[in-house]
Amino acid sequence: MKAEFEIDPWKVIQKGFDKNINQTAESIFSLGNGRLGGRGNHIIKSDVKSLMGNYIAGIYYPDKTKVGWWKNGYPEYFAKVINSVNCLGIEITIGNKEFLISADNISEYKSTLDMKSGLLSRSFHTSNSEGQTISIHTERFFDMEQQN
Repeated sequence: MKAEFEIDPWKVIQKGFDKNINQTAESIFSLGNGRLGGRGNHIIKSDVKSLMGNYIAGIYYPDKTKVGWWKNGYPEYFAKVINSVNCLGIEITIGNKEFLISADNISEYKSTLDMKSGLLSRSFHTSNSEGQTISIHTERFFDMEQQN
């Protein structure tokens, strides 16, 4: 199913899941509060290609690679943001078997980033190898009042 993005004054909404644009969607659904930030990754393990990203303000690596003449006006070196520990992740076990979301078994997918409340919510249905249907709903936010 091809994903569609809808935009209203305060929300970005993705209806339908397309594994080919997942990394782009992760960028679009990113959250931060000025001290912590994170890409809009799914928090449940899946077989979808993803770029994990969790960041802490002020932690960076000064890349001292020399900048060539073709970049006149750029600083002598660049600061690169360092990926932090991934504190987001849920493992689901059904019976004694770890559950892994397959991109081919996702239906009724909806991801919403509400920029007024700072809430990223996702809901979808999926099934496991035994044919059991599982409904999943997740929510994530980075608190502006308690930034740590």
